[in-house]
Amino acid sequence: MFADRPLVAVGLAALLTIPAPAAAKTFRFAFQGNYQSADPHALNETFTLGLHAAVYEGLTKRDKDLAIVPGLAEQWETVEPLRWRFHLRKGVTFHDG
Repeated sequence: MFADRPLVAVGLAALLTIPAPAAAKTFRFAFQGNYQSADPHALNETFTLGLHAAVYEGLTKRDKDLAIVPGLAEQWETVEPLRWRFHLRKGVTFHDG
């Protein structure tokens, strides 16, 4: 049918191989405990800490060798022995509550 128009045939074949978009489905999750607080400092409990790790990002983080690397902060400096200054990535703002 499309033998005289090879580009049309190739284009049609390419369209037929594109997968359909994934349908939205309900995600159900079960765990033995309950999520107790959205405050990252409220509880030191495994489930809550794990959930917070998926939501919050720290100023610094650890790489695969456990070295401290930038997170939200691009760089930091010690201003005084007990005071640090963090320079945040562009577009990041600090919120204290």
